[in-house]
Amino acid sequence: MKNYSRYSLIISVFCTLLPILLQAQVSQSWISRYDGPGNNVDEARALAVDVHGNVYVTGFSRSSGSFYSEDYATIKYDSTGNQAWLARYNGPGYSSDQANAIAVDTFGNVYVTGVCNDSNTGADFATIKYNSSGNQEWLTPFNGSGVNAPDIAYAIALDNDGNVYVTGYSWAVSTGYENYATVKYNASGIEQWVAYYNGPGNYSDHAYAIAVDNSANVYVTGRSIISGSWNYDYATVKYNASGTEQWVARYNGTQNEVDEAKKIAVDNSGNVYVTGFSVGSGTGRDYVTIKYDSSGTEEWVMRYTEPGNYRDEAYAIALDNSGNVYVTGVSYGVGITGSPDYVTIKYNASGTQQWLARYNGTGNTWDEARAITLDAAGNVYVTGICGSGTNG
Repeated sequence: MKNYSRYSLIISVFCTLLPILLQAQVSQSWISRYDGPGNNVDEARALAVDVHGNVYVTGFSRSSGSFYSEDYATIKYDSTGNQAWLARYNGPGYSSDQANAIAVDTFGNVYVTGVCNDSNTGADFATIKYNSSGNQEWLTPFNGSGVNAPDIAYAIALDNDGNVYVTGYSWAVSTGYENYATVKYNASGIEQWVAYYNGPGNYSDHAYAIAVDNSANVYVTGRSIISGSWNYDYATVKYNASGTEQWVARYNGTQNEVDEAKKIAVDNSGNVYVTGFSVGSGTGRDYVTIKYDSSGTEEWVMRYTEPGNYRDEAYAIALDNSGNVYVTGVSYGVGITGSPDYVTIKYNASGTQQWLARYNGTGNTWDEARAITLDAAGNVYVTGICGSGTNG
């Protein structure tokens, strides 16, 4: 297990160096490995880069061979791949603590969030701020309902004033299921407001992504069940700067089946873009990318399915200054026996596909894109997992 975990991290770095320039050849810049004190599982979950080219990674690392020894592990690397600092966090329950998301501000402060286990309150949000030297500035737990039930954070975002926003799900005593839970903290880590979203089915609702616009409006998206079945829909919610709900936009795909939003982005005009996957008619799971205007009105929906009509799931989204939209994820080649590959798609502001780039790694096995970003020149960078064909 240890070798597999380390291998996954290494090949993720290899694939980070893949810009979608089609004909361009790139060279490997550097690889940095982290082997935690337990010489066991170390798993990176999220990555950020600052304006100076420093790279920040967070996830979890076992301090021994036990599941119960999992701690947050956050690492800063300089632009040449040298480790600048390492910060570990072991929660009060001395159990499984896993960081899921990371953000960095313009001063080099680092914010991570995820889930920590407390022997009294169960699984809670745990959001930490580190300064640019890796020293912990504050730690804020969130136990939504106050009972011993799961509260798990999946995403984090910052605004221009240093406020911190975290979203995920929290157990609701009233329904006995999970609701979206979005929390705003000020720059000192003091809770400002909490907003919940309980879908029309009073059932299971999980938020997976968050974005904040220049007016500190907050947007979250994920999956929400409308009835007692497990056929859930996209549910995208806008809150104003005070945490008051402004609108909810739901998307139920063509088959009234599984529809799950994974990532969200907002442009300077307040348009909102959501991507994820949706079961299509005879096509299995398809990429589905949606644009909403600032009022939450659907402007367009774009689906992508590969020729084998099997499984296509979008996991990440990015925007450029011209209103173009880029999504990436995993797509099978031809049916269930095909090799899963990266597929990255560019749409223009009207939702018309501009190009599609498919990447099949050297091992011709499992390749799955998980994140995407653009540089100032408009080049597109995608990262994820690439199988070698020998070790996974």
